[in-house]
Amino acid sequence: MMIALIIPFYNAEPYLKRCLDSIAGPFEVIMIDDGSTDGGADLVDNYDNQGYMIYLIKLGERRGVSCARNTGIEKALELEADYITFLDVDDFMLPDAYDQLVTAIKEEPREKMIQLNHRRRQANGYDYIKFYNKQGTYSLEKLPDFWVGVWNKVYKASLLEDIRFIPGLDHGEDELFNLECLSKARRIYCSDRIHMVHCFDNPQSLSKTVTPKDLIAEQHALNNFMLRHKEDIELLEAVRQRQAYLWDNKVYKSTFGGK
Repeated sequence: MMIALIIPFYNAEPYLKRCLDSIAGPFEVIMIDDGSTDGGADLVDNYDNQGYMIYLIKLGERRGVSCARNTGIEKALELEADYITFLDVDDFMLPDAYDQLVTAIKEEPREKMIQLNHRRRQANGYDYIKFYNKQGTYSLEKLPDFWVGVWNKVYKASLLEDIRFIPGLDHGEDELFNLECLSKARRIYCSDRIHMVHCFDNPQSLSKTVTPKDLIAEQHALNNFMLRHKEDIELLEAVRQRQAYLWDNKVYKSTFGGK
């Protein structure tokens, strides 16, 4: 089973070795250098790949995480991967990640979107917390926690043949991508397997540098999505629930006001 692992990076040299060292198993690793100006690309070029295949694609100039991931998807489809998964460069995989992904896929092989559980590393580097969704299939009416992320999922490659991230969208790009996937898949299967650690020790992470412009762009993207799918009542309910969450979370409140 070929699983393509897409990892975009930009000036992430301090995290690259940890990320690459964590990968084990027969992945096809697609590294997308989004115009880095540090030594990250050289590190990848000279990395001892420990048995898995690495493809390094250099975009030349910074085009954003969405374009970088889209480039990775196109390469994965070119390689005829069976499944596609994503990893942020400041996160890392657990030693048995490939086996955990394969096991999750085999639990429900007909499913097109499979979400795994994950571990979380706090900024102090010591506090590990496990987040769980109960194993099972989740419908559009009630999606699982963390459904918006792409780093905790594995997708059937065929699902992504005509689905891409929105170029230029720097906040909410994952949720819009997953909504497009859900418009076709209609559900997410959650496994209780754990394959990676989601880290909060990168002060330059996009999630920590959000601006009002980013949030307004996210709202425009959600509005456009709803207009394109205005006849799909079940899908619109998923968006309504997401909007209720967004306008009640601390990022939106601190930006636009509210208690």
